[in-house]
Amino acid sequence: MSQVETDQYHPTLLAALHARTYREAIERLARYKKLCSAEEFRITQKGDEILVEVSWPFAGEEPAPALLIDAVFALVTELGRRGTKRRLNPKRIELTRPAEPENRFEQYFGCPVKYCTTRDALIFALLTWSFPSSRTTMNSCKCSRHSSNKN
Repeated sequence: MSQVETDQYHPTLLAALHARTYREAIERLARYKKLCSAEEFRITQKGDEILVEVSWPFAGEEPAPALLIDAVFALVTELGRRGTKRRLNPKRIELTRPAEPENRFEQYFGCPVKYCTTRDALIFALLTWSFPSSRTTMNSCKCSRHSSNKN
């Protein structure tokens, strides 16, 4: 995802990138997935943490492929990094599968990864969720500059 240029993004990702906050961006993505995809995002606040869990309701009892989980978690993280222009890292990742010999998750995501858990979840600190979008910051600067020119 970090190698893909924004002119190649699906319109849904472009809409998410234009959200006011990281939270709003992920909520937009979740709303799209609910309407047009086989995936569902569950976003839950527990104390000072936000959990992002993904499920595939039409898969029945079959577990989601590990590659699909990895891709969704990378998408959610990279969307935050590009949208906020910060090296945004989750607090931790929980995966139901066992650890792999060549684990690059901690390096890419910049957080601890727990294996053999009861859920696949991407966990963020609540504070991260309110980071403003870089586009919002740019727009507010433009607006304040224009309003100060009118005086």
